[in-house]
Amino acid sequence: MRRSNAKLHLAFAHGPHVCIGMHLARLEAHVALRVLLDRFPDISLAEPTAPRGLVFRKPPELRIDV
Repeated sequence: MRRSNAKLHLAFAHGPHVCIGMHLARLEAHVALRVLLDRFPDISLAEPTAPRGLVFRKPPELRIDV
């Protein structure tokens, strides 16, 4: 059974419906980025990019030069 409002779901939400794994997911992302930057100290964006979206602001793609 699917909820009629499933497409309106926010991944981490807030208030009483906050995701209990939110802090772990953010920590994992932080560690992954730190390892990436440590292993590739000269990494840079191949081209300028800007975030998009209303709820989850992110670039549509991220091209890098190593």
